[in-house]
Amino acid sequence: MRELFDVTLRDDDTPMSEGELIEALKTCDILVPTVTDDINAKVIGQAGDRLKLIANYGAGVDHIDVQTARQRGILVSNTPGAVTDATSAIGMKMKPAAEPSSTRPAMTRPRPSVTPSSLTATRLCSSATAS
Repeated sequence: MRELFDVTLRDDDTPMSEGELIEALKTCDILVPTVTDDINAKVIGQAGDRLKLIANYGAGVDHIDVQTARQRGILVSNTPGAVTDATSAIGMKMKPAAEPSSTRPAMTRPRPSVTPSSLTATRLCSSATAS
């Protein structure tokens, strides 16, 4: 993205605080949040005039106040079905983390942590067929 656009990327997987989100929205054109970012009415209400799109990095929009965004003329998008093919792989990756330690086989490495970047798909798919 940096090659094509003037972007600011978060370098770690920690959720942005409300203050960080408010500061980011004052100057950005597009926000690409993850499910861990709470894009509530207070945050959207302080967005700058440049913000035109909240493009969620995921399938849902439960963490985004869509009504407030709509009132401000900000589009909200998501990616339904975009990760359907990768869902089972993600589930298998998360399975050890979900098992109680008493039923989990002895592991020689630490229990895996689950973060947005650890669930990044390794390939892109499309359900559209060529004509």
